[in-house]
Amino acid sequence: MLGEDGANAAEARMNAANPGPIRETKARSAKIFAGFSLLALAAIVGAVGSAFLANAGREHAPADRGVCWRAAGPSPPASALKPIERDVASLENCAAALEAWRLIDGQPALGAFQGYFIFVDAGEIASATTRRGFRYPVFQPAQRRAVDEGLADLIAKRNGALPAAADMVVERD
Repeated sequence: MLGEDGANAAEARMNAANPGPIRETKARSAKIFAGFSLLALAAIVGAVGSAFLANAGREHAPADRGVCWRAAGPSPPASALKPIERDVASLENCAAALEAWRLIDGQPALGAFQGYFIFVDAGEIASATTRRGFRYPVFQPAQRRAVDEGLADLIAKRNGALPAAADMVVERD
């Protein structure tokens, strides 16, 4: 008769020589767990990557109250926006100030006012909540002509200097 230690030793030798279903199951579960971990990690990385790509191009405009922001050039990043005026009364006044810059330097501009982007170029003055979002006209063509005439008068009176947004009042018809 084998003693308790002898039985355990014999059982250990038998399991080592012929692994039973328990040992095999443990090995399989470890492989499944390792596979699951890699799958879970891949899913997490994929989800984070998808979220990043989904938000690409959805830069948020600065939302500071009453601050008009500007970045020159055809497609500057939102991080290039710098405040040009404070205590601006409305998006229309900020858009008019950005148009004054465009009239003087001839450069299209990206602007922002209270969470809205403002796009100013020779063809339009428009606003949108995102860079790639639908652009709503700030001024219709006749309104823009009137704004441009008023800005040209202010610029001439200041010997070519930019008028301040506080010096402008944009009235809507």
